[in-house]
Amino acid sequence: MNMSALVSVIIPTFNRAHLLPGSVRTVLAQTHRPLQLIIVNDGSSDDTPDVLKTLEAEARAANVETDIVSQANAGPSAARNTGLKLARGEFIAFHDDDDVWYPPKLERQLAALAASGADACSCLTLNSATGETVPKEAARLFTGRNPAAYVRGESDCSIIAIVFARSLLPRVGEFDTALKGSEDSEWKMRLVHEATFSALPEVLAAFTITQGSVSRYAGYEGLIRRDRQWERVLVLARERCASRAGWDEQNWRRVAARAFAEYVKHYLYGGELDKARETFERGMALTGGAQPLPGVRRKMFKARLLGWFGRRIKHPKLANIEDFRV
Repeated sequence: MNMSALVSVIIPTFNRAHLLPGSVRTVLAQTHRPLQLIIVNDGSSDDTPDVLKTLEAEARAANVETDIVSQANAGPSAARNTGLKLARGEFIAFHDDDDVWYPPKLERQLAALAASGADACSCLTLNSATGETVPKEAARLFTGRNPAAYVRGESDCSIIAIVFARSLLPRVGEFDTALKGSEDSEWKMRLVHEATFSALPEVLAAFTITQGSVSRYAGYEGLIRRDRQWERVLVLARERCASRAGWDEQNWRRVAARAFAEYVKHYLYGGELDKARETFERGMALTGGAQPLPGVRRKMFKARLLGWFGRRIKHPKLANIEDFRV
């Protein structure tokens, strides 16, 4: 692999004029060159256009190729897809408009790619608010080609920590613009089925959850919204990856059964018995009755009995369903 390979960095942004400069400057501070910086302004209504003019000048001074494009607001998936169409680099990396890269990130990752012969590289990302990393242990980083580990929740990597070969794109595909949450998780599901990863056990990026960041779910309605999004991701994972090398149907059924068991219980805690039953039946059909989903029948029966007396089944740890924070 050519250590001086062009890396295309894609940053979607929306109404973050106050945060964007700090994020972009961590890309300009990268020790690797050459770089192509692609910023997609996704219909911002604040001062983003003026900020972009200043940043474009800074990028030129830092010897970084820059492509800035504005489009009508269409969401992060569409913005990233726009960036992918503009990418010219041998390798591609995603960055967000409120996140940080440490200066040696790309240089260290390209060195790891060259040493391993892999076509993607993962590293640790720091949650600046909690002090924890994603994933929590380096041993859980994407490594080799092991998609089943990601399906089981045993491996992960923040999307801003991944560098991957552009040659993978025809097989991986673009981001799903129909998904309004967890779109990066669904895309990573396809990526881990196609890429061979080198894992770099170092913290080379950081993020902090800020206003307008990827959704945080509060209360019962937020919990149910998250459940429905993750259900959609599970279904799409099977639809789009079942024919790919490394797909493990039995593993997927076990994971999906555990997820649907939780979705059913959440409806029961909220007193929505009909929706709980519909979700249970949908999950049974999808998973073929894999455990532990059949065991939820007992909770459904108990909830029905309590309903006759105007009561509902209680969450084992919460007094009020609105206390949910995810």
